[in-house]
Amino acid sequence: MRKPLMNKKQISIFLFLAAFLSNCTPKGSGNDTNQTAILTGILSSTTVKTSVASELSSVSKSNYDENTFGLVTSTQVKSWIDNWQNNKPAGITGNLIIVLFYPTGTYTKQYLKPATGVLVFDWTSSVYSSTDRFAYRANRYNGLLKDPNALPTGAITDEVLQTFGIDPTKDLIVFAAGSDRGAGTAASPKGNVYFNTGRSLYWLRSWGVAKENLAILNGAIDANNDFTSTYLSTDSSVLSTPTKGTFSVKQLRATDNSILVQPLENIIAFAKNPNSHGVAGVGVPFIADARYNTSNSAAATNSEYIGTPAANTTGPSAGALFAGHVKTARFTPWPTVIDQTTGKFKPKAQIDALWADTSTWYSGNASGDGVKSTNTIVSYCRTNARSMVSGLSAFLISGHPVVFYENSMIEWTALSGNHPTSSLRTLPSGHIFATDTAELTESTPGNGPVFNTAGNISQYSVFEINTSATTTKLNIDEDKAYKLQ
Repeated sequence: MRKPLMNKKQISIFLFLAAFLSNCTPKGSGNDTNQTAILTGILSSTTVKTSVASELSSVSKSNYDENTFGLVTSTQVKSWIDNWQNNKPAGITGNLIIVLFYPTGTYTKQYLKPATGVLVFDWTSSVYSSTDRFAYRANRYNGLLKDPNALPTGAITDEVLQTFGIDPTKDLIVFAAGSDRGAGTAASPKGNVYFNTGRSLYWLRSWGVAKENLAILNGAIDANNDFTSTYLSTDSSVLSTPTKGTFSVKQLRATDNSILVQPLENIIAFAKNPNSHGVAGVGVPFIADARYNTSNSAAATNSEYIGTPAANTTGPSAGALFAGHVKTARFTPWPTVIDQTTGKFKPKAQIDALWADTSTWYSGNASGDGVKSTNTIVSYCRTNARSMVSGLSAFLISGHPVVFYENSMIEWTALSGNHPTSSLRTLPSGHIFATDTAELTESTPGNGPVFNTAGNISQYSVFEINTSATTTKLNIDEDKAYKLQ
């Protein structure tokens, strides 16, 4: 028998894309027939592998020096710089691309020197700036609101990769922090550089880049004397000159890793029905809140988690309409997985033990409550930055299935339909996406959301909240459509 042109899954994607392009094309333009033919051709020749969460994580070697992707060490990176041609991992046919990130502050930058087959770029002033075209965050609409912290579009991702001549199907990309400015104290913990390097790995992984082509460096370049002067220079002129490339994420159309990027509606489903949420590819959710608090006047490091908005007058929860955490979430503060002397991730055995019993993170978590084989960790913080540290410790080291609530609590605490002060509501009462209910949000000890009578409603105008929204994954659907163009 002749095989059907498209299977059921492809037909569903086709119908979505046809509708999407129809809405984007002026009526009467005469392009509908051409678009249908193009989409049919693409889908009939492409089998899309939709990943589930358990397929995307990786288990680290006990000795991190032996890792060739995921979490890699200076020992491994130096061996590659010394002789890339002979020491590069099996399956890597291109270059080693080292992407440097430097946090703000006053210090001397020390750049790794390029070598044969090794290119080094400093993206500090471009990719890591939220106001730049090459930001690793972008202001995007998800159907309900515009979030300035969303992942970049396909077009921006292509522009970044092409500007630096990177082919993530051939090259090995290592994201490295130049300097960790943390003091290693409770008020100034080391490890916040992984907010950026970790999110960059997550960004490209979500677009379909294979795990074997992506890594983050364990520890900062200028710390711990890991790199001698042979490998370093304070002169930025040693950095590689970008060569224009042609790679597009459209070349990854056969791989759908969008499971990593979880929208609001799925988080609501996890909180309401953890054992029957209906989200394909995700196991029983083990919701993990990474919001260790250092940046505001509340003395308690768990203040965001337990819900004390009145105390958060100068920090990230200032002006939030309500506070607390996603129902059933455990507190997994991000500095816990970092050795506060070195700024490196703790040994694998210690990371594994933390996830096996989360009461070792925080006494308020139930004793013995740990990740089971049926669980998928759902990691979040305020803007999905702090969650990179604790979340990636499970994703890259312990090998647990992990997904991330992309818009995190900056979105969650903006969606009030039940505030006792009606002028501090952003949604109508009873709205399907109102999260300020005891069914979805809890505080310690086990109460519902803590409403903030000093909330600042004006700050939410930037979100342009659509009170008629019926979806919160429009940007995810757009990314899928972009890859199949």
